[in-house]
Amino acid sequence: YDRKIAGVKAWRGSPLYRAYSSISQQALSGSKNVEEVLATAQSLADSFNRLDHQLRGLQEAENRSVELAVGDVNSLIEQIAQVNAQIVQAEQGRINVGSANDLRDRRDQLLSDLSERIGIRVTETDRGSVNVLAGSDFLVYEDQSFALSTKQTAQDGVLISQIKFAINQKSLTVTGGAIEGQVVSRDLNIDQFLNDMNKLANAIIANVNKIHSQG
Repeated sequence: YDRKIAGVKAWRGSPLYRAYSSISQQALSGSKNVEEVLATAQSLADSFNRLDHQLRGLQEAENRSVELAVGDVNSLIEQIAQVNAQIVQAEQGRINVGSANDLRDRRDQLLSDLSERIGIRVTETDRGSVNVLAGSDFLVYEDQSFALSTKQTAQDGVLISQIKFAINQKSLTVTGGAIEGQVVSRDLNIDQFLNDMNKLANAIIANVNKIHSQG
């Protein structure tokens, strides 16, 4: 995600950014070549519009990635709960320890896959099952899994999916894993860049208006 944002921010050293600097300098020096300055300003406006469209498209792509990852989490926690039940049955409450090694290996792999998507904490019970928590909330409790859902809300014209528990619609704050990176990219990095771009656009408008007022 940092790589994506770094690629977008590369424009700061591009002709677009240098053109803004040129407009600022010409405005401040009272340049007589108004038509040239205004043409450059129009080109900048077009570039800003394209960049805004690209950034919002990136937000939508990250949002789709969040929704797909939530679906993966639900599949994994359901499987973990099922394997928990199988392990408890096979080991008969830890009486036959070692009789469910293959199941335990499978569960370990499922837990590893889950941890790649979301930060989790795992504790094993005396019966041989595991409980899985995200923060202080259970994703898996022995043979039960607690599915996540997404609820879309509009944010500056882009639909943003908020992660909640399906059973009670309680919001889940994700820490760790791919989902955290997707959420940070979508909600913080891109938003910050859009805000910076809007500030720069407003500065250009102010300079162009100054040129107009100078005749």
